[in-house]
Amino acid sequence: MAKVLLIQPNRNRTNKSDTLSVPPLSLIYLATAIKKKHEVKIYDRNLYKEDAILLKLLENYMPEIIGFTSMTSEMLLDIIHLGPIIKNKLKKAIIIVGGTHASVEPDSVLNEPYVDYIIRGEGEAALLEFCDTFDKNPKKLKTLKNVNKNPVRPLINLNEWDNPDFSLVNVTSSLS
Repeated sequence: MAKVLLIQPNRNRTNKSDTLSVPPLSLIYLATAIKKKHEVKIYDRNLYKEDAILLKLLENYMPEIIGFTSMTSEMLLDIIHLGPIIKNKLKKAIIIVGGTHASVEPDSVLNEPYVDYIIRGEGEAALLEFCDTFDKNPKKLKTLKNVNKNPVRPLINLNEWDNPDFSLVNVTSSLS
């Protein structure tokens, strides 16, 4: 069972007073897809912007796989900022990036030194297969569909997947 931390990057690193927050729906779908087989937590950098809070979570939770979503290059800036911090704290952790930016501009994300993999296209089945493969044979991760520049699997039918589990995000809970 892989320990996974999914992170919603800060969408606006240049505006520290930005308080708009919406649930990270894409991460809720991903976490719901893997939670029956893998341990998963979601962390929203738009609610908890301080690096010290994330460092405490990393220390307490010790995830093996850290996944980011990135819709824009602005969000990628937060990932670039956090990459060395995460790798310094958890040297063996795998960092993956998914979302629109990784799907449309894979080279710009793969060229970042702290990004180990990207997942392009729809992530539910791809992340589940990634985590399953991580548990069984990590050397095969680079061969999976949707990973890095490999072919992308056909679109999924969300009606065949569990409904998003909103209990995976709780803005009033402690992150310890």
